[in-house]
Formats: sequence, C-alpha cells, structure tokens
Amino acid sequence: RQLAAGAMLPFYMNLPGRISPYNRLIICLDCSPSMKEGGGSKLRLAQIASQAIALAIKRIGGQVIGIAFGEKAYISTQEDDSLLFAEHLPTMVSTDFMFLSDVWQRWLHVPVLLITDGRGRIPYALPGNKARTHCILIPPRINKLDMENIATTVIVLSHLAYLSDVIAFICK
Repeated sequence: RQLAAGAMLPFYMNLPGRISPYNRLIICLDCSPSMKEGGGSKLRLAQIASQAIALAIKRIGGQVIGIAFGEKAYISTQEDDSLLFAEHLPTMVSTDFMFLSDVWQRWLHVPVLLITDGRGRIPYALPGNKARTHCILIPPRINKLDMENIATTVIVLSHLAYLSDVIAFICK
C-alpha cells in the first residue's frame, strides 16, 4: 500500500514469520502471453512488486537473482536482478516450469519465489527444493495442485492489488 502511495516498501514489517528477511532470493517472473492479456496489468504489477522486494533486499546488502520465464528461462549474464528492472521483458509463447530443476541445482539453499498465472510442465522436486520454493498464483489460469508439488507455500491471490503485500510476507 505504501508503494502505491509513492513510498518505498518498508524493509521491516511487523508480520508473523521469519525473524529476518531473506538476504538472497531468486525471483522467477512468468512472462507468458497470459500475463500480458488485458494490457499486461498482471505482468506489470508482478514486475513492480518484484522490483520493490529486490530493492529492499539489496538495501541490506543482499542479492536478488531475477529470472524471466515462459517456455524458456532467461537470466542476465551478471546473475543479478537486472531482468526484473528491464523495460521490455522477453516475449514467450507458453509456460513451462522445467527450468526449476536447473535453478535448484545451480543455487543450492537459495529461496525461490515463483510469480505466475499459468499452467505448465512441472519438474520433480526433492523435499529440500520444495521447502525453499514459494509460489504466488495470479488467477484465473491457475493449477494450485501442480504448484503444491514443487512449492511449500502456494498463495492464490484473490485480487491483484494484494500482490506486493503477499510478496513482502513471503520474503520476510
């Protein structure tokens, strides 16, 4: 809410959960066509919320890795959050979550946040990989049961306006 009013998202929020925020996080942003329907408001709000959490984590000296995905996954050559701040995100034709297998192996023990509205192939998740993966589902094209196979936390938004609040809660 404060972000919408023009203020920076507060780094510390008095919410139940973790004592301190993640200092490393991988944010995977769905860039499939369904996120761009209706003028792209779902993708734009997801991108703004991702940027806010990346700025908060970087403010404490942490690191955020941004991944744009659809049928393929893209990451910057510096393995940083620059894709989350890109003016033009890659164009995709579908959604596929198989890239997560590589993410889990490449960045062991780093929490993963998926922001998606889609359905797609999902990889097998070992218990440790599932435990560090969180998912925010943006209606209407969701498959919560599939996401529960790869993420320990699956939150279905009732309204897009709650996206930044949910991200702040998960990352705390």
